[in-house]
Order: sequence, then C-alpha cells, then structure tokens
Amino acid sequence: MKVSKVDPSGLIRNHTVWNIEMGSKARIVFLAVVLAIYISSGVQVIHKAKANRTAFLRWSHYTEMLGRGEMIYNLEGAQYPNLPMMALILTPFHAMGNLVGSFCWLTFKYLLLLAIVWTAIKVSRNSGPPWPDWALVVLLLLSVRVFVSDLTHGNVNLIIGALIAGALFCSYQTRDFLAGLAIGLAIVLKVTPLLFLLYFIYKRRWLSVSGLVVGVVLFLWVVPGFVLGFEFNMQLITAWYKQMIHPFLSGQPVGYLQTAHINQSFTGLFYRLLSDTVAMEANAGRGYGELRINLLSLDQQTVSLIVRLASISVLACLVAFCRTPREDRRHLGNVGEFALVFLAMLFLSERSWKHHYVLLILAHGFLLYFLLVMRPRGWRKWLPLSSLTVAVFCHSLVSDSTLGHYWSNVAEAYGVFLFGGISLFVGCSAALTALRLSRWPSHTGITEISDAH
Repeated sequence: MKVSKVDPSGLIRNHTVWNIEMGSKARIVFLAVVLAIYISSGVQVIHKAKANRTAFLRWSHYTEMLGRGEMIYNLEGAQYPNLPMMALILTPFHAMGNLVGSFCWLTFKYLLLLAIVWTAIKVSRNSGPPWPDWALVVLLLLSVRVFVSDLTHGNVNLIIGALIAGALFCSYQTRDFLAGLAIGLAIVLKVTPLLFLLYFIYKRRWLSVSGLVVGVVLFLWVVPGFVLGFEFNMQLITAWYKQMIHPFLSGQPVGYLQTAHINQSFTGLFYRLLSDTVAMEANAGRGYGELRINLLSLDQQTVSLIVRLASISVLACLVAFCRTPREDRRHLGNVGEFALVFLAMLFLSERSWKHHYVLLILAHGFLLYFLLVMRPRGWRKWLPLSSLTVAVFCHSLVSDSTLGHYWSNVAEAYGVFLFGGISLFVGCSAALTALRLSRWPSHTGITEISDAH
C-alpha cells in the first residue's frame, strides 16, 4: 500500500507502508509474555501472602479498624497513607482472607494492567499504520518489570495508572467530563495526580476540570460519607491531612522515609546528595552498614529550595512542550503529553518508589511509535532514540539480577531509576518538539520528518 502525504512545511516524504497485522508467531510471543506476567506474579503473591509480606496484607489491619469505626491515622508506628476511599476499595478483598484476598487483588490489578497496555497501543496508533509485530512485544517487555513489581507488592499504583490511562482514552474520545472524573478519583486515591488539574487548565479543557472537581467531591466526601457516616468521614479526612499533608506544607524536617534509596523523586535524590542524610540503613542480615552518599552538607532549608526550583523547571518544561493542538484529540502528541505529566508527577512527589512508575508504557509507546512510524531524521531521530536507550539501561541496572542486591540499592541511592525517568522526559520532549516543528503531521500514514526545516 502506497501512502503519499505532504505537510505544510514540506518535511514529510512519500514512501511505502505495509499494512501487516500481527503475525501468528508474534501473537504467540505477546500472549505468552502477558500470561507469564500473571502466572509468575501469582506464584510470588501466594508465597508472600503465606509469609504475610505484602502491602496489601499490611493494610488489612487498617481496613479492619475502619470497619469497627476506629481512627486509622496519626497512630504510633506504621501509618495508613491513603484517604478512606482507598481503604473502602480494599475492604472487600481483605474480607476474603489473606490468601484468597491477595490472589483476587492480584487478578483485579492484572485486568487493569491489560487495560493500560491496550490503551497505550490503541491511543498511540489511532487510525494510523499498525504496530510492527516485534515492536508490540518490545513495548510490553519494557514495562514488565514495573508491572510485576506492583502486582507482587500488592500496592495500589496500577489502579492510579489505570485511571490516568482511562482519562487519556476518554480525552481521545473527547469525553472530557469522564476524563476529569477519572483523574478526580485518582487524586483521592493518591494526591500526586493533582498535577493533571494544571494540565487541563493549561489545555483549556474546562469540562475535564469540572469533572475532576466533581470526582474529588464524590469520592472524597459523598461515597465515603454514605458508607462511614459523614461526620466520621470528616474526622478521617482531617486526621489524614494532619498526618500526610500538613508536615510537608509546614516544612518539617525530612526523615528516612524521604531520603531512603528507594525514593526516586527529586526530594529523595537531592536530599541524599546535598545533605548529610541516610541513604540506606544498615542491614546486619545482609552484612552491610549504613550508607551516606552526600556530596555536600547543605542545610535542609537550602535543599528544599533547590527541590522547589527543580520542580518549577519541570513545570516550565510542561508549558513549553505540551503544545499539541487542542482541537486534535487523536494526535500522537497527546500520548506524549500525558507521558510527560505522569513523569513530572513522580519527579515532584515527596515519595516515588520504582514500582510507582507503572505508566512508563506511555512514554515507551509514544517514543517507539514516533520512531518507527513517523520515521524522523537527524536530531529528531537520535535524541529520542538515545533517550529511550539510556532510560532502558538505567532502569535495567536497578535489579538484583544485574548488580546484585547491595549494588542495586546503591544505584538506586544515586538516583539511577530517576535518571531513567528524566531521560524518557527528555526524549518525549524532543519528539514533541519535532512534531511541532513539522506542524503536527498526521500519523494516519507513515511519514518521515527530515532534519531540515
């Protein structure tokens, strides 16, 4: 099939597009990887459930307390980090018992994972040429690690990822109110998606803004209020605010929870490198002592200022690069913009573990489809390709199978996983810039973006 298309800037050239559907071998490999994720995660979850070593089981204590009408915030020792709505979602799974509940929770999140993968493939392609067979397998493999990490840990990040992916799909379908509603629920479950409110305002998607507000009110106040009682729900919200938000806003000193090597956000990295804080606690069982990696010993107020300046820089980048035409909801650039906002959300968060990065597939999908289908040249090709390569390398380092347990943790302490995310941010920004310089060519057919402008 020959596709001919010329854009106003004269950058797009004619060439042949082969509309080949996924071959049987590639389909078998793809489905085998999908099935292997579920089976391997299931085996690990059962093992951890028997040993009572997952976040899902750790939270069962709090859902039981909530069912008895007891306060679950500002307690001694470990504290429940999420608003009541998340505890209500967990409650029916905890009621099934440790083993059955853990497996059902895994299955529920696995279905959300499939929805995320489908959305990333569907929205990036739109009505353009199909993904190459091998590229779909590569796309899935690039995200396997973060998917499996969240599935086996029993955390809630795949729910947040699915809601953001759902918002992207609703935006793609121009169902703006539903997109905002999905983000509103995501905000109630974990505050950091609040950054999408600024994105919707910047893009002048007022229906999405209104849907977001309705979602927050509905899932913060109305639904928990009907279940728990409005007065008790208000007490819970107030106590949660004092536990989770007030210390951050009041500038209280950071602790090991923020400076630990697993924290792959600006807060974690800058405090580890620029202040005299603990990056990794001693572990006598594994035979290593406390680790500090600071290059400087700045006071916490100075480091806090540096973190805020870095955060403002990221927000400025979002303004500079998120410029896909507002009326073209199905353009490939929208996937890149959602990927940028998601990455920025993790950079700016007070705490971002590596299994929080569950939507790396958006950045991977955007860059792979851009490189394979838009066929850029010059820096438009090499900068996104190099960024993707660096990101894959950095993310592969943080693994016991590559560096071993200790050195993998040391790599985390130096922010290797965060640097991988930053590399993806740079790559997506470069690809969006290339599309803008080419006057936002359609990806209905394969196109080439030349280096000349």
